[in-house]
Amino acid sequence: MTTKPDHIELERRIHELEKILSEKQQNETLTHQFEDKFQTVFESANVGKSITLPDGTLNVNKAFSDMLGYTQKELESITWQALTPSDEVERIQKLVAPIRSGESDSIRFDKRYIHKDGTHIWADVSVSARRDSLGSLQHFITTIVDISERKQAEAELKKSEINLATLINGREESIWSIDQDYNFDVLNDYFKADFRNAFGLELKKGMSALDILNPELRALWEPLYTRAMQGERVVFEFSNPLEKKMHSFEVTLHPILSDGIITGVSAISIDNT
Repeated sequence: MTTKPDHIELERRIHELEKILSEKQQNETLTHQFEDKFQTVFESANVGKSITLPDGTLNVNKAFSDMLGYTQKELESITWQALTPSDEVERIQKLVAPIRSGESDSIRFDKRYIHKDGTHIWADVSVSARRDSLGSLQHFITTIVDISERKQAEAELKKSEINLATLINGREESIWSIDQDYNFDVLNDYFKADFRNAFGLELKKGMSALDILNPELRALWEPLYTRAMQGERVVFEFSNPLEKKMHSFEVTLHPILSDGIITGVSAISIDNT
């Protein structure tokens, strides 16, 4: 026979139930407040934001859709794979694999996106995982920053460096430069070959232009470099044996200026023998 709980026990159970319901309502309120705050931040962000499901479907903010020339509505039916050049998809999948497996929760990388007009947009992409209480992946939160201008500048700088290297390596004069610490920065092939023939030393970027010299040559070159470091254009002649013959060189040192600040010295040596 089941004993009915007395009124005190009944009140205690009712109180516990009310407490559980109250806590549940508070949690639901906090959850709604958090979701509302998250949605506000998500939509108002001035960089691209995406909530990406494991199957690749997207929920994006306006900044991201504007970046790629779409409306937010248009991107609802598009996956990140469709917005990625085909030759990059496998690489991105491999990068994200540790997040899917639970080995990590975030990653950052550069990738290209396909703009609506067919051009490519370079982006700095940060991906983090959102998991449920059991650790299962629910979705990815992705932040996308347009770095196309930076990539273009890097490409132009690389092209400029290649052009400069081609130009100076095509000259039959010794050309080099040193930084503020008197370390070699740029050395053309002709200069490296001449120095190797004269002193048996292979010059490399970062080596000290003074420490490689014997005391007599250092006494000659150090004050000349210093004058150029102080802003003076220095022209002088010196002689040095090369391939068992004395050679006469005319050397010009120029201060290197960046925004009005001297950052090093460039040099050109012409063999007048």
